[in-house]
Amino acid sequence: MIYQIKNMLLNVTQELLKGEVNDVVVCQDLSAVTKVFYTVLVIKDHDVAKKILKIYEESGTGSEKTYITKGTYQDNYLMVFPYEEERELERFFKAEIDNLDNLETLCSEVVIKCITSGIPFPIMYLQFQQKKINKSKAGEIFFSYALDLKDLSENIGERECVTLCAKTLFSMLSRITNESTVSYTLLMKKTNRDGYFKFIDLYKDIQAATMTIDKRKLWVRIKMFFSKHGEKIYRFILAICLTAAVIALVMLLSQLIFGDIPLYRIFVNTFKKIGTESMLQ
Repeated sequence: MIYQIKNMLLNVTQELLKGEVNDVVVCQDLSAVTKVFYTVLVIKDHDVAKKILKIYEESGTGSEKTYITKGTYQDNYLMVFPYEEERELERFFKAEIDNLDNLETLCSEVVIKCITSGIPFPIMYLQFQQKKINKSKAGEIFFSYALDLKDLSENIGERECVTLCAKTLFSMLSRITNESTVSYTLLMKKTNRDGYFKFIDLYKDIQAATMTIDKRKLWVRIKMFFSKHGEKIYRFILAICLTAAVIALVMLLSQLIFGDIPLYRIFVNTFKKIGTESMLQ
């Protein structure tokens, strides 16, 4: 099978996906002087084609850098992306990451790539869902595009993406560390309540967790302390408030029943006479 789009003659060398609304193939450009391969989304469903066009148009000029070209061929809409052999992040993590420092560095690299990639959030969301986050042999994080577009939604925004990203990173952290580490604690608390709205917030948390204690600013230390011990502090304050409320209730009832407060009377009468001297003189 050969697809012709603009000045490219794309010969299919491998089929990666045959889906309900789209196929994904690897193609070699026969018109190129050198042997170059591309990942090509062949979108068969017209509604999905319109949806993805709208997504890229509304994402601005930065998103144009993520694909090579796009256009129609016969009844299909094609999007051509760079091809790189997939090296799934989680497989890389299991094989090569054996300590917390390296894993936290990897987490930072993933978030930085999310911030700088220019990929529209609805597409990025599918990439996280379908595990299309990779680390090349050269050590670079990259997103691949062998995506099933059946569940593509134009309503996905940054919050949904960063939440899914945080859950992915937390899943990796939970396999190599425990609740005593700052990064684990921060991501656990935030992901459990979908607490991230922006990728930069996730990046700041990971960076704060990876700093050594000596390098942390005062506000970062305070943030770390409350993130780690927030629940205990909340319980302590709650206990104090409940105790104060009970004491206030007892005093009110004493006032209503006895006309005064016995505890207050005992306290005052104790100091009316000290030794043999009366304090009322």
